[in-house]
Amino acid sequence: MFETLLKNPLFYLGLVLLAGVGYYLYKKANEDKYFDIDIPMPDTHREDLLYGYYSSLANTYDQVKDHVNIFWYSHFFGLERFVEIMQEITMKVVLDVAPLCLQRSDQGGEIVCEDAEESLRNYFKTLKAYNVLHKITYLYPKDEPNIFMTSEAEHLKLIQLVKRVAAEFEELKDVKYAVIYAHGKPFWNSEHHDVVAIDNYGQKSQILTIGDHADLVKLLKPGQKTWLIPGAAFGQNPDPFVSYALAHPDEVDGVIPFLWFDDPAHKDVDYTGLEKADPAFREKWINAANICLNKQIQ
Repeated sequence: MFETLLKNPLFYLGLVLLAGVGYYLYKKANEDKYFDIDIPMPDTHREDLLYGYYSSLANTYDQVKDHVNIFWYSHFFGLERFVEIMQEITMKVVLDVAPLCLQRSDQGGEIVCEDAEESLRNYFKTLKAYNVLHKITYLYPKDEPNIFMTSEAEHLKLIQLVKRVAAEFEELKDVKYAVIYAHGKPFWNSEHHDVVAIDNYGQKSQILTIGDHADLVKLLKPGQKTWLIPGAAFGQNPDPFVSYALAHPDEVDGVIPFLWFDDPAHKDVDYTGLEKADPAFREKWINAANICLNKQIQ
């Protein structure tokens, strides 16, 4: 009977499924076991480390421009204000292009619009007309594509479209491509980005050493770098992330905390953006920013 069982392919399929369920339950059981770790602050400092917050509202730039060197635009406010900021700005800029290129599919998830190429091209032409297109440093095709887009193939279609249109503009010849992944899903098309990152605030700063960030680092190709995405709005301590970034110049391009602004209209989970956080906690993050920017060394 046992020999008959061994010859049945369903037996092996059952073992695989059982192992998968077991691993999932193990991971779930261990999620609460992550804790913040102490990473000693290195004596060295960096001139190239980026610090800036994920996304922005119309007033965010004026609130943070004294302690960031990268600014993120997600179309949460209009083109006129964005151009106004761009005409003043001297720091690096991330442009999220998803609102220009994607639509919701009937089956759920996002897909590339039929007019995405024309929409993106016209947007770039508008920025060029205002003489600010050359200030875009990073193009961000889609936030957390591995949970919001319908498939890896559709995600690749988006990336290829964005790169194809950007290649038409001399002002974007040196632009880089970035992505932040959601945790718990495969890192779709990571090789097609210059900078990759993952958010998992539940893993605290152990994300850097035994968590999802550590897993992502294993996939890096030559020339690729990472961003660190600490959960400032969820009360995380900046120190381990700053220390790690300073100690890994060949890997870490920047520290991009979530989140500065606090607006109920943009909340799908409960958090407190740094602009409305306890002043002492907010100052702790600003101090971390100044260390990243080499304005203050500890």
